[in-house]
Amino acid sequence: MKNLKGILSKSLEDGTITVPEWNSGIYIYIIYRIVWETKSHYILYSVDTEEQAKDIVEDFKNDEYFYQKVKVN
Repeated sequence: MKNLKGILSKSLEDGTITVPEWNSGIYIYIIYRIVWETKSHYILYSVDTEEQAKDIVEDFKNDEYFYQKVKVN
C-alpha cells in the first residue's frame, strides 16, 4: 500500500498536479455525518470541489450531514 506522499509525488511526476499546487497544498472536501445521540462522526465521501460537497450534503436533506475543506499535504 502506498502512502499519501508517494501518491502525490507520483502525481507531480506525471503532471497531474503542478509544483505551485504541491507547494500551496492540495485540498479536498470531506462529507461526514454526525449522529447527535451518540456524538459519533462518520466520514462518508471525499470530493474535489466545494460545489460537489454542497450538492451531496443538500441531497441528504438532513441536519446530520456536513462537509469540511481539508488540506492533504
